[in-house]
Amino acid sequence: MKTKTYAFITFLNIFLVCPLGYAAEQDNWYLANEWSVSNAQGVAYYEDNATGIGQIYLANGSSNSAKISVFDLNGSLARNITIATNRFNVYDLALDANGTIYIAEYWSVTCLENDGTFKWRKGKNASISNYGTEGSANGEFKRNAGITVNPTSGEIFVADTGKDSIQVLDENGNFVRKFSSFGTAPGQLKNPQDLVFLHDGILVVTDDYYLHYFQSDGTFIKRVNASSPRKYVSAAKDGTLLSNKHLRDADGDSLGSASFISGQHSRTCFTPEGDIIESYNGKIRVWKRAYRTKGLPVRNVIPQPAIRGISQRAGTNIIDLDFEIIDPDDANATVGILAAEDGAFDDTSKWILPLTWVEGTGSKIGTPIATNQIHRVSWNVKPDWPDSTGTLKFEIICHDARRTSPVDLHFISLPLPDGNLTISRSPLKDSDFESYFKFLLSKGTNGIALQSGRIVDTTIVSNGNNFVFTNCGATGKDGPTWTEANASYLGTNLQGNVTMTTQGIQRWIVPSSGTYTIEAIGARGGKCKGASDSLRGSGAMIKADFNLNAGQVLNIVIGQEGLENTGGSHSDGGGGGGGGTFVWLEGQNAPLIVAGGGGGGSITNGGNANFHRGKDASLDLNGTAGWQRIENYGVSGADSSATAGARGWLTMISTLDFKGQASSYSPAGFGGGGRPVSNHAGGGGGGYSGGGSGHYVSNTGFGNGGRDGGGGGGSISNGTNTVRHLGYGMGHGRVSIASGSQVSFPSPSNVLLTSDRLPSGLGLKILMEDLGYRYASESEVRKSSEAATAGSVNKWTANRPIQPRNLPNKVNEYGFDTGSHGGRVLWVVEE
Repeated sequence: MKTKTYAFITFLNIFLVCPLGYAAEQDNWYLANEWSVSNAQGVAYYEDNATGIGQIYLANGSSNSAKISVFDLNGSLARNITIATNRFNVYDLALDANGTIYIAEYWSVTCLENDGTFKWRKGKNASISNYGTEGSANGEFKRNAGITVNPTSGEIFVADTGKDSIQVLDENGNFVRKFSSFGTAPGQLKNPQDLVFLHDGILVVTDDYYLHYFQSDGTFIKRVNASSPRKYVSAAKDGTLLSNKHLRDADGDSLGSASFISGQHSRTCFTPEGDIIESYNGKIRVWKRAYRTKGLPVRNVIPQPAIRGISQRAGTNIIDLDFEIIDPDDANATVGILAAEDGAFDDTSKWILPLTWVEGTGSKIGTPIATNQIHRVSWNVKPDWPDSTGTLKFEIICHDARRTSPVDLHFISLPLPDGNLTISRSPLKDSDFESYFKFLLSKGTNGIALQSGRIVDTTIVSNGNNFVFTNCGATGKDGPTWTEANASYLGTNLQGNVTMTTQGIQRWIVPSSGTYTIEAIGARGGKCKGASDSLRGSGAMIKADFNLNAGQVLNIVIGQEGLENTGGSHSDGGGGGGGGTFVWLEGQNAPLIVAGGGGGGSITNGGNANFHRGKDASLDLNGTAGWQRIENYGVSGADSSATAGARGWLTMISTLDFKGQASSYSPAGFGGGGRPVSNHAGGGGGGYSGGGSGHYVSNTGFGNGGRDGGGGGGSISNGTNTVRHLGYGMGHGRVSIASGSQVSFPSPSNVLLTSDRLPSGLGLKILMEDLGYRYASESEVRKSSEAATAGSVNKWTANRPIQPRNLPNKVNEYGFDTGSHGGRVLWVVEE
């Protein structure tokens, strides 16, 4: 028997995306506004319950110039409030539910009505005309640094820094009690600077070293020093604390850095929406909050697969694999196991699907099993790996108990002028689909198999009542000849039934009256030489029902792929645009159905992948723009307006000329595909409206210039029960016509994941149907990206990225991912 060497390496491959719950929630702020003030000190935000108007109240200035300034969130000064006849070093302020203002001055506490009317001032020798002096008795002060109001009792709590204690006054300024003293023991303070109440009535006090927690009666609870809280503290409505440039939970534990805050001496407050107002060094900054931490929930921990032991039984082909799923908050999980010869998980031809489990251990695959305990599976290698010599690696793919769908996409609802849109924060990528189909395969899903290095669905079969029209082997800008079509359909139900009077336009006579389901798929764009297939825009899939009569003639144009750029190097040009696929009744000017073609890919010298990829065909009747051209695409059946761009239905039907545009390097596909404006960029896709050409930009900030992908062609359906899928066409176009509503609509290909680890159009369709979602259109993604404060488009660097999968580097104020992405990215809409 040959010697068998097995090198087993545990691969952590958490299934697809974040688990359900709040594990991926994020707090993120961007600078919405900033303005200068003199000697900015304590800051508070008050929202009038009657009017709903919120304003910023700021203690600013010093000595007799000190005042309270009131601003709106845009920085416009509403009014200034004089504190009293004399005042000295105003440090902080707080407002109660009625808008009454309480002010911490150096040696006194002052109370004003919201309109500025003086109520009282307390402290040694304090009055409306005297700011007082230092005092040692109860109700006398020595440098008041912070002040807050108990929302339940209305009592005023003052951080008396000079006395290292907290003094409590009633609503009329009368002394009630004080607690704490100088020292380092629990319950003692050293220079208390600030204090704030949590919603449960717990008082949090900051000094030079700790967050100190007290009952409102002064009973000490605890102190914490996580990430060095000190100086100043503020609390959001949901209990999130901010101190020393760290966001913290209600227990004081750090949730993450708030590096956008200027420093530990910044005074801050939260609005009810969770925005942060910062006062520091003569500046007021308004930081708007993007993502919500919802009440500090318990996170759903991601399951962690781990291999605990592995061995080969002496003299046998059986391997015993011991593994554990570590998950503290799920009692069970479902696993699949995949292997790869020579550890080559990047080469699908090396994948091995373990099937021959022995001794009943296969019952643990694809079914819920207990977490946090070791399980053994035993695999007889020989039947599944005939070579059975070499090195193996294993991939354990896990799905925890709280997962209710294949992916958790973290949707957000955006208020747009034409109605709310619920869209995923970040897009799906090819790797997400790969993980999903690997999980289906490895856990033993019925009908999912590994064939020739591809994951396929073996349940898909052709039906004799379906008529499938193809490109008949033709490539490039010209469609097939009748000879090519006749030869291509030999042995099929189309043999002898397709005629042609104009090259490329296939004519078919409807055999009997009834309802027909027509599925049209547009062609994929071409690629730049040396670039990945994933950088080519994909064609759309449009399916709908039509009532047709026997003897009617259908004209059918099958879009052909845009060709790869054949220049001397990959920088010489982009690929041609893919052709659209068209079906119409002969003699009529309105199409039954059109599926747009994808844009041609390109490459940028500096490597900015955002500009490489051709755009997928549009699901709407209008084409989409090339990356650097914000317009120049066809609308309502028109051609792209870019020179030599893709063509739309109106031009092609009037001339019966569906040829792709010629190019010395990258001809576009038959079906109206466009060539680039220059050899530097990708061509637009043909369709109901033409997609815009990519564009060469000499100064993009990414090397010597941008060579940008083309836009996708438009699509349309004039039938009923229309179904649309984005990014479906991964090759030449196709038309399938099924007669009878009882016919299950097939796909001529059963591939879900290709040999280059890309999801097929069928794979994209199946996942969306499993989820019950749809892909967002180009216009929906654009509106989501630009959804922001009126009059501006805000995009900023994410300080605390979504974990563990969605990692945006740029977001807008709603948390929508506005960053650049290489390869195919697909946003999903929840309807």
